[in-house]
Amino acid sequence: MGRPDPEGAADLDDLVARLRLLKAWAGDPSYTVITKRITEGWSRAGRPASELPGRSTVAGYFSAGRSRLDEDLLAAIAEALGGDAGYAEHWRAAVRAIRSRATAASWVDSAARLPTGTGTFVGRRDELDRLLTADGATVVVSAIRGMPGVGKTTLALHAAHQLLARGRFQDVQLFVDLRGFDTDSPPADPAAVLADFLRHLGVPGDRVPPTLAGRIAKYRELLHGRHALIVLDNAYDERGVAPLLPGHPTCLTLVTSRRTLAGLPDAVHLRLDPFAADEARQLLRQVAGAERVDADPQTAARIAELVGHLPLALAIVGGHLRDHPDWLLTDYLRPLTTLAMEGGIGAALTMSDRNLPVETRRTLRLLALHPGQEWDGYAAAALTGEPMAVARARLDELAAAHLVQRRGPDRYGFHDLVRAYAAERAAVDEPASRSRAALTRLFDHYLHAAAMAMNTLYPADKGLRPDPPPPAGPEVPGLGTADGARAWLEAEHANLIAGAGHAADNGWPAHAVHLAATVWRHLDITSRTEAMLALAEQALPGARATGDRVWEARIMLFVGNSHNRRGDFEAAARQLRQAVAIAREAGDRLGEARGRDLLGWALAQLGRHDEALIQMRHAVRIARRIGDQNAVGSALNNMGILFQRQGRYDELLALLDEALVAARAADSRATQARILGNMGVAHVERGDQGAALRHLREALAIHRDLGNRTGEAIALINISRAHHQRGDDGRAYGEACDALAILRETGDRAATASALNAVGEAVLRLGRPAEAEACHREALEVAIEIGSLFSQARAHTGLGDVHQATADPAAAAHHWRQALAAYTDLDVPEAQQVRDRLSAQ
Repeated sequence: MGRPDPEGAADLDDLVARLRLLKAWAGDPSYTVITKRITEGWSRAGRPASELPGRSTVAGYFSAGRSRLDEDLLAAIAEALGGDAGYAEHWRAAVRAIRSRATAASWVDSAARLPTGTGTFVGRRDELDRLLTADGATVVVSAIRGMPGVGKTTLALHAAHQLLARGRFQDVQLFVDLRGFDTDSPPADPAAVLADFLRHLGVPGDRVPPTLAGRIAKYRELLHGRHALIVLDNAYDERGVAPLLPGHPTCLTLVTSRRTLAGLPDAVHLRLDPFAADEARQLLRQVAGAERVDADPQTAARIAELVGHLPLALAIVGGHLRDHPDWLLTDYLRPLTTLAMEGGIGAALTMSDRNLPVETRRTLRLLALHPGQEWDGYAAAALTGEPMAVARARLDELAAAHLVQRRGPDRYGFHDLVRAYAAERAAVDEPASRSRAALTRLFDHYLHAAAMAMNTLYPADKGLRPDPPPPAGPEVPGLGTADGARAWLEAEHANLIAGAGHAADNGWPAHAVHLAATVWRHLDITSRTEAMLALAEQALPGARATGDRVWEARIMLFVGNSHNRRGDFEAAARQLRQAVAIAREAGDRLGEARGRDLLGWALAQLGRHDEALIQMRHAVRIARRIGDQNAVGSALNNMGILFQRQGRYDELLALLDEALVAARAADSRATQARILGNMGVAHVERGDQGAALRHLREALAIHRDLGNRTGEAIALINISRAHHQRGDDGRAYGEACDALAILRETGDRAATASALNAVGEAVLRLGRPAEAEACHREALEVAIEIGSLFSQARAHTGLGDVHQATADPAAAAHHWRQALAAYTDLDVPEAQQVRDRLSAQ
């Protein structure tokens, strides 16, 4: 067989399967041989030893179920097996394509409200009655299936609004377009939909569970016993729907799809056909006016036949009739007969479009260029280059013609068939230069507005963001208040991500880079970690294409910090070393300072304390030289963590005092909270519980005010330690359990290992060794997975204490010796504490 072709791989599992075929094609060399070939090549290229992959890392790339693949290492494996750098680039391109699709699938437009609907509804009495009498005592899923334009969404929304008007399902309403048949975007990822739904249900961004299973469980927990109405529009298959079902008898879910979805459990299936003749006539009468239709019923019936009795087509023709009172019904027969080969909806769209005013037709086409699923008046004005009042008037005209849909106050979207038609016409009727200018204005609008919102919410990070372009038009959203800025970012985050992805893939590399760099911090704060990483990785080729080394370094910095957040410290260190080198070469002192600070943190988590300290000291020196007080405070704080582990508490407190002054000068409350937390830890270690609790409670209050749940959990872990020193093991256990509960949801694995160890230590002191052993064993598994030597040592210490308490001294000694080896490598005071345990046996 020939070499396997990576292009066209559907997902990462498919790509891994092809990689295994490549290994077989290459003679099935061992993982040791493959690793040796890679390390030799990378060493010749000048990569440091710390970045060379181990055998287990390489072997892991041949296992299914991976959530990410590093494109550099994948390409290196392919080259080691295929012997051809050009062939290896095909593997790099394949993983980028999969990542791009995954990023697009994470773009979700959901709402905690129902769209307003069309306002026009006729017929469908039997189907409507079945929906309105759905028994709330059982789980009912109404899978409404039928051909495009037959009125599936209209029926679902009409039924939903009727149910609400009758006082049913008042607790929760959720709506999402799953994009099952969108020609421009992949179907929405159920995990991304659930993340949005959980936010609508009041879950802070950093409390959204990181896994699909965790999100399903949290979603169903929050809906338990509540009367909820969920509309899942435009579903592709059962796999995209099943995770979104609430699974409770008090909830009703309405699903629309062009497919049968026979695999949905306990579903009521309704088949929608085109209207009967009397229903078609009734819709024309309602939209166009009864007198005009009743005056010539035979011609009205023929019009309905020519558009296939499809509700969407009838609504469009009826709107045209209403707006053109000088047209006779017979005037429609010739154009519709001529256009009949295009199908009912195509004929209706073409006829209606041809009779719009020229500028409104142009607006319809330009709106189809928008990469998102819905937009506001500001975005429409940017696309058309017209004043807001004019753009909104054209949107109103298109909505009245049933060519755009109202989705909410100043929110609009397309039926997918109308969008496909408008996009096709745009490609024919709009010069490429005009379409490109429209999208450039749109991207400039999003960049400008996003920068305004980010500067309002996160002023301390302003230096890491690009200067925004001038506004695309004379009017921009009011984003000067925290509430307004936050609301706009939440409403537009899907459009910002979609815009960056479209820009990256279609020739706007600088816009892709700047959008990613502008909104990255908000995605970080709201714990959209996967979207954050995918966005940064997608923007990286654009940064390289522009030749702007400053932004190449900063995007790599964002990628590295994303890996830090995910607990993948080896990947973080690799990315951050490259970011630092490029920033230094480009003369970007701020980027270099931040990169060294983040690199030091990753190295510290890997137990490389000497290397970490070197990086952090560099970061402090650079930050002081350029006068960035936030960077000074952050780097001093992270350096303090190393001093803490080494038991240098007097130096630590002096360092943290200086860090706090810098953070307050920068007005960075997030950095202040981290510093206060570390001050509390220093006082815990010195035995001053009163001072410890004062600092830790102040840190806790700031973290809670900022919505930083991971920071809150870390503060609770340290408060637990202070309570233990006071002899209050009950409160210590409670605080540690609260921290663990938070971290189970946020997905911060490094902090989760710490919380598990804290719970294990507390519960052992309460006389429950079996529970303590379970906690420490889980902590050990997590610590090994993320490479945290310190947490591994602490878990081994705890397991030794458990076995000592249960009269198994040999097992206790085994775990203590493991802990001692790790602590000795780390050169921390805990090593002596473990020696004391061993000596006392």
